[in-house]
Amino acid sequence: MKRTIICSVIALWLGGCGYHVAGHSSVLPKNLRTIAVPAFENKTTSYRIEQRLTSATVHEFLAKTPYRIISDANGGDAVLRGKVLSLEVLPLLFENSSPSVPANVTRATTMLVTMKCEITLEDRESGKSSITPTTSSSATSMKSPPM
Repeated sequence: MKRTIICSVIALWLGGCGYHVAGHSSVLPKNLRTIAVPAFENKTTSYRIEQRLTSATVHEFLAKTPYRIISDANGGDAVLRGKVLSLEVLPLLFENSSPSVPANVTRATTMLVTMKCEITLEDRESGKSSITPTTSSSATSMKSPPM
């Protein structure tokens, strides 16, 4: 279930925080060829969420854009930096355990996941932010798999 929550959070962030890839939006400057994506910062108590979010961001850029992605912040035409500011997971719907489970246990079947992130894209040549530093919050509900 923990893996499902983390995957859903990553999908939520990429889909709900104003994230757009090339071909879908012309937000990024045309002079960019290589984007450095160093590990995001984690300002939460959620273990390794910044690593998973960085990995998912790199994967999306590689899969859906023509940009070359590197991890070294000193390389590239621009540097994409991110901070995970908060992550909240709240149970919405519950169900009782199946008859095969000896104890009467209630488990959450649907969760509300809310994540708040700060993203900046700095053009290394000019030193200016190509994307104004943005703090974005997004929420989605997800169902957990049956036991």
